[in-house]
Amino acid sequence: LVAHGAPIRGRGRDLALPGRADRLPVRAACCLMFRLPGMGFCTTCPLLPSDEAGARYAAYLDRVRTAGP
Repeated sequence: LVAHGAPIRGRGRDLALPGRADRLPVRAACCLMFRLPGMGFCTTCPLLPSDEAGARYAAYLDRVRTAGP
């Protein structure tokens, strides 16, 4: 994981989402969920490129906000 640039210590980080007030939380370490059959990378995975993670998280926020309470 370190070879792919994943931080292995610390508290994670937040990245700005272009054009939005929201911030993208990025985990401090990978949970390895992508290794399970039928699963992919988490939206907050440190192994995802920032632009892909940002697009996934923005889509998630849009779905949650339109679904309402």
